[in-house]
Amino acid sequence: MLRAIAAGLSALLLTACDNMVVSQTPVVTALAAVEEPRLKDGVWERLGPDACPEDMKNAPVVLADCRFLVVGESLFGIYRTPAALEAGAADGSSFEAFYIDAGPNLFGAQIGVTSEGDTVYAFAVLARRGVDAEGRTTEIIFNLLACGPPSNSGRKNAWGMPVTTTETPFVGAVMVDENCRPDGVEGLRLLARENLSLDPMKARWVRSATPGEIEAFEDEVRKSMRDEERSQSTIEE
Repeated sequence: MLRAIAAGLSALLLTACDNMVVSQTPVVTALAAVEEPRLKDGVWERLGPDACPEDMKNAPVVLADCRFLVVGESLFGIYRTPAALEAGAADGSSFEAFYIDAGPNLFGAQIGVTSEGDTVYAFAVLARRGVDAEGRTTEIIFNLLACGPPSNSGRKNAWGMPVTTTETPFVGAVMVDENCRPDGVEGLRLLARENLSLDPMKARWVRSATPGEIEAFEDEVRKSMRDEERSQSTIEE
């Protein structure tokens, strides 16, 4: 599973990053990081245009793109469940996220995925929009960071896909060839603020998760791992 995420991030690096902020070297270290925002465990649903349509209102969490699980009070805690760690150990992959303070109730995030010895970093913004009586976040705005407003030039890449790499990078972004990375920790902080204007995902906690829903997710992770192993065996043959 993490190998697939790493492959996706690597693809961004190799295809002009499609206007995403990515890097092959870290910007945030453990010493510079702040405590991870605490999210309320349970089932979360997306809001606005990404909200669940009527035919998905009662669909299992594992099958609904408009709904996701938070465990361990972490947005990325699902990657630290026993099944995810088992999958990571099996394919030599790992996942790590560091946060920085980007303003009141606003965080910049560095998401590092390592697979087969290579680490790729993506970056994100997380804004806290609601908390419960225990101080746990119950509503967020989240977005992977873009270098700037997407281009509408009509250009296409070698695969015939539209090139959306910005022509006007946000302050805080450093363009390297066709790629973009944060200009240090302060650059990440600036990019996190700017990206709130680019139609980010909005989501909120709706209810506690049942043991069956967490088990279903873990089963799906293990199924994905088996499918990947079979696919790899077929390639090697």
